[in-house]
Amino acid sequence: MIKAFKEALENGQIQPVVWPDGKPFVIDGVTYYQANNSGIDMAMGRFHSLGDLLRKHDSLKLSDEMLTTAIVAMKDQIRTAMARLSEEPEEAEDTIRFALTTIERMQQRREFGMDIAQVYELAAIWFFSEQEDPAVVDSELNRQKIAAWMQHPMLYAFFLSRPLSHFVPSQRLASEDTLSFINKLNLQELLDWKITLLKSPQFGLTPATIRIIELRVETLLAWTGLIDVLLRSTTATSPDGSEMSAEKPPK
Repeated sequence: MIKAFKEALENGQIQPVVWPDGKPFVIDGVTYYQANNSGIDMAMGRFHSLGDLLRKHDSLKLSDEMLTTAIVAMKDQIRTAMARLSEEPEEAEDTIRFALTTIERMQQRREFGMDIAQVYELAAIWFFSEQEDPAVVDSELNRQKIAAWMQHPMLYAFFLSRPLSHFVPSQRLASEDTLSFINKLNLQELLDWKITLLKSPQFGLTPATIRIIELRVETLLAWTGLIDVLLRSTTATSPDGSEMSAEKPPK
């Protein structure tokens, strides 16, 4: 328990998160807390982080990871295509086509405007452990929390039942049709990035860009596995107590 957390707890500013049946919200041995009033009375630092996340999604409708990956990949591709346009026009045109495909994928995401990733990003701000400052958001700790939570698919239903769900179109995000379409977008993007990695010498991708793409591929594989489990479960979006499934996405 870090000092900032202990002080907030002793001052009565935070409270344990509980399942609908009143049992503590404990995942993989970690007990989670929230600000008072079911998390609504959060500290200003977390509130600002929440607002920043919502503003970015409302304006871009793309995750930071997807946008960053697309930008660095297209930058390398366009630079390489321009350098080879006169001597290797066919390869240069192929490289440009892949960059345009990335733009099309981003347009599809923006037009759809929904992603279950946002639910987990909100939850990572809303809920915190004894090792976190209740007033400050640590992006690396949030990434770790999300990775851990994704191993327990039924948490998705729990998150959609909490006050944080008011910040997302929760009913649509609970829909099988929505989940299926998100998975389709994920699979399309996943295939694009795998092909991009195979063609990395042709596209002139730097080692840093390749690593960013590899991380995006890992993320997409994880989300795809999670959604597959949610679509197979009849209770994926209907929390019924603390007996949440610990089933993991297929490897």
